[in-house]
This record gives sequence, C-alpha cells and structure tokens, in this order.
Amino acid sequence: MADNTSDAESIPARAPTSRVGSASTSDRSGSAPGKGVGKARVIRSKSEVRERLLASARELFGEQGFSGATTRRIAERANVAESLLFRHFGSKEALFEAAVFEPLQRDFQSLLTRWQHYGENPQDSPLQSARDYVDSLYSVLLENRSLLMSAMTAQEHEILGTGDRRRDS
Repeated sequence: MADNTSDAESIPARAPTSRVGSASTSDRSGSAPGKGVGKARVIRSKSEVRERLLASARELFGEQGFSGATTRRIAERANVAESLLFRHFGSKEALFEAAVFEPLQRDFQSLLTRWQHYGENPQDSPLQSARDYVDSLYSVLLENRSLLMSAMTAQEHEILGTGDRRRDS
C-alpha cells in the first residue's frame, strides 16, 4: 500500500464552528468538548509548508528583528503548527538563515554574475558602466531592505556569535 502522506503534512486550520446552543458535545474529530472545537486538519505539501514558514519568517524578522520574532508567531502567521517549523528547520537560527541570509546571498550572487563581464566591451563608457552598476546594486538593496535590516540587527544576537558582548572602545 502506498503512503500518500510522504510529501504532505497535516496542519491545523480553522473550520466553521457550530452555533451556540448546538446539541453537539464534541467536535468532528471526536475529541472531548472544549478541546479543539472548530478545528480541522488541512493537508499541505511539505514544500508549501516550508514556503509559508519562510514567507512568515521574512515578514516577522523584518518587522520585529531576530529577538522580537518568536517561532510561535511565525508559525501562527504561516497558519501551521509550530512543531512543523522545527521539523523543517531545526531551530530559529536555521530558519533565520534560510529566510534572510539565503535570499540575500542568492540576490547578490545574481548581481555579481550579471556584472562579471560587464564593461569588457571597449566601446562601453566606464562612467555609464559605473552608473549602471550602482543602479543595479541600489535596486537589489532596495528590494531586500527588510532582509538587510534583519541581518544587520542580528549582529547583536547570538545568531552571529556576538550575543550581548560589549564592543571594545
């Protein structure tokens, strides 16, 4: 028998709740009254769960920084169980790296690759090449400003190994 859940995960989602005064004493899953009432399971692929977590993490790390964004709030915003966050990433630090550093690295590498041979044509103006490069760099920085702010504020946290250590004067 094939395992149909190998690439899918069960995630709690909100379902319509019963009306007040309903004669029902349990929810659809058969649990005790008051436990999990109104909750159903939604099956999502592992890749969808991962993408939802990454998107939520990017938003919250951008809004609240590394220390302000909790794994619980990230999971809630992604509408997935917090345990799935740890199943996919192992730790908040690993999630931060996947959500913040990996996209930044990818975008900067893409910029460098595009510019690797730019200006080699002797007919290209060095001044125009410099302007084009600065415009391209500015666009990458602007597109990634919340990720960059998250990365810069992370230096004050253990994720980059500095923790609460005071800087030498």
